[in-house]
Amino acid sequence: MEHPTRDSEMPHPPFQREDRYIVIKCSDLENVPVGYRSSLVEPMLSLLAHLPRRECLVIESDWPEYTPTWAAIQARVTGQPAERQRGE
Repeated sequence: MEHPTRDSEMPHPPFQREDRYIVIKCSDLENVPVGYRSSLVEPMLSLLAHLPRRECLVIESDWPEYTPTWAAIQARVTGQPAERQRGE
């Protein structure tokens, strides 16, 4: 009789990063020329009122947490143990 395979033993597809979100920094909107705000920024803000509210964590690529966070996500998706950071 065969033993059921545990989830941790199932092969995982190769990890691939996905473009799933559009992120616009609020401070970047301040740089939109005033003449474009009514045609670009205001409609976008109106659109947000009709979309589901999401809470997200955004880490910019120049932050030291960026690479370790991607590594942790990859480990989670592929079922590998996440590496511990110093001080944990």
